[in-house]
Amino acid sequence: MSIRRLLAATFALLLLPVLALAGDKFVYQREIKVPPFQRVHEVFELPARPAKYDVAMLSDSLGPLTFRVLQLSGSGERELLNKRSLKLSNHQIYTSFYNPGGEYKLVVEIANSNPASIAHVTVIVGEH
Repeated sequence: MSIRRLLAATFALLLLPVLALAGDKFVYQREIKVPPFQRVHEVFELPARPAKYDVAMLSDSLGPLTFRVLQLSGSGERELLNKRSLKLSNHQIYTSFYNPGGEYKLVVEIANSNPASIAHVTVIVGEH
């Protein structure tokens, strides 16, 4: 089992007690592959209700990687996080996303600056 999958599984296990008490809470996990010198955008359609979300981006791929989190609405986008990770592996990026009226979409953008290999990133979104 790779480090990335182990970290994702650990994070998911940490969320299980919270989710068991929460009932209909929203959780999303997506595996993303980013080709060399490419950028990938992932849009998460969130439930239409006010909520706060935790966003975790985990990767054991060879860096550097750049992570961006955007809040998307009908009037435009707002950058919530822009972080470049220069580690060789074990990239861990965490942030929060507040959707007060339930009208925003969450956009995660990952850029791979490694010319030789595909980056594998796990994105986990969990509702409070």
